Amino acid sequence: MGRKQKYSKEIKLLAIQKYQDGFKSKCELAIELECSIKSIDQWIRNYKSIGESAFNNKPRNQAYTKELKTEVILTGGLLAENTYWVVADTVAIGVGSTFQGVILTAMNVSMNTGSSIVGMIYAQTSVSFDATTAAKA
Repeated sequence: MGRKQKYSKEIKLLAIQKYQDGFKSKCELAIELECSIKSIDQWIRNYKSIGESAFNNKPRNQAYTKELKTEVILTGGLLAENTYWVVADTVAIGVGSTFQGVILTAMNVSMNTGSSIVGMIYAQTSVSFDATTAAKA
């Protein structure tokens, strides 16, 4: 399944106008735009609710670095050694990454080159280390 197609503000407004003026049905618009009727309904509801501003571009997290997006920041007195990551699939700790906490997985864990862990790993199948530093919390 691919990513949802994004429609510009202008396309959404034109579709709503065609529907409101009676030129096209929701079904016809959905076929023409290759989207669901639910999407057309949502556009109409949003437009009725707050007008054209419903379709203004919303700011995204563009100011955040890739590194920050991959960090978990513990607050409120939460300690890494008391944090359990329960995973049903394979866990891979990336090259040069540092992991703190406890991993519980039904599959395997791979610690890639230069990675380190302070904590514990419990894996049902296997744990592999590649030039990894490990210390118990």
